[in-house]
Amino acid sequence: MKKLYTLLALFIFISTSLSATETKKKKNLFEGFVITSTGDSLLGEIQFVNPVYNELKVRFYNKKGKRTIFKPRDIVEYAFKSPNLDAKTNRKVLKWVHYFRKRIDVAPLENGFNIETIFLQRVTSGKINLYNYYTLAVSKINHRVYNHEYFVEPGGLQNDNDEKISGLVPVNRNNFRAYYKEFLEENDDLAKKIGDERYGYKHFAKIIRLHNG
Repeated sequence: MKKLYTLLALFIFISTSLSATETKKKKNLFEGFVITSTGDSLLGEIQFVNPVYNELKVRFYNKKGKRTIFKPRDIVEYAFKSPNLDAKTNRKVLKWVHYFRKRIDVAPLENGFNIETIFLQRVTSGKINLYNYYTLAVSKINHRVYNHEYFVEPGGLQNDNDEKISGLVPVNRNNFRAYYKEFLEENDDLAKKIGDERYGYKHFAKIIRLHNG
């Protein structure tokens, strides 16, 4: 009888653990943190809902499982560990995904506002800070399509008057070449490759990483 109770307890434990794991997978919960507007760091789990939702709000679960929804006015940054496929080893590794509060001159949704403060996912940083930017193109039941563009933020660049260049600049397929000519023309090696098969718009993130060195 004692063995039976032990086996039953073990079965319940395993079932509960598997159920919790499945729930976490369904909710897309990942270990992470938020930094509040007052500078406090809160550890817990971040829920990735979809690319646009996570630009507008953050579903945060503390260590006790209590959920709080943060908006850009509440926090300045959040991040979580996301599984990514390593191209060299073909294995999944955890990498930090960082979002920062930024003020842009276009809104991710048609909400009537010309200026919006949102969270932007940072792709890389350095001479140029690069951020992903998503908008909702198609919204149907169980089917969404997103447009993907970029915002770039010059970091430490100066103009001809030795004045620091600041502010976010939207970059998409239409103005990609114009942006490159304006901000990255001093990099002759990259300038010669722009337009080649492996250096087109879909490789924009790679180009910025190469420029940052």
